[in-house]
Amino acid sequence: MVVGFVRSVVLARLLLPEQIGVFALAMFFTNLAARVQAFGFNAALVHRESHSEEDVAAHFLLRIGTALLICLIAVAAFPLLSRLYPGQPSMPSVVLALAGLEVLKAVNSTPGVLLSKRLEFRRIAALDVGGSIAALVVAGWMAWA
Repeated sequence: MVVGFVRSVVLARLLLPEQIGVFALAMFFTNLAARVQAFGFNAALVHRESHSEEDVAAHFLLRIGTALLICLIAVAAFPLLSRLYPGQPSMPSVVLALAGLEVLKAVNSTPGVLLSKRLEFRRIAALDVGGSIAALVVAGWMAWA
């Protein structure tokens, strides 16, 4: 949470208010679609008493498939978003980029669920902090550039 707060402060200092607004609106649409995408697949795998390789493979494919569906929806919504927000021409592209990041999150979802199932929260926390620090560095560099 601290790293996320620092990232927000850094981006607020480097970006124009209009750019932050575009990003926030794109995040809203992406998060809305991502909530539908999860479908409870993670909880289903965690609550299985035992899981086979087929269960893990099915979870992985379902998460990737729904993430790709979100990307297709973002591509289909591109013209609509362009018409709804003519003053923000970059917003549909940002939605598409964020939808692409949902695919990366889906790739990491199955290993994360397996770590949760084994109650390896220290490793999960270390990965989350590492990912947040990487996002801070990348986002700060991209905003500066």
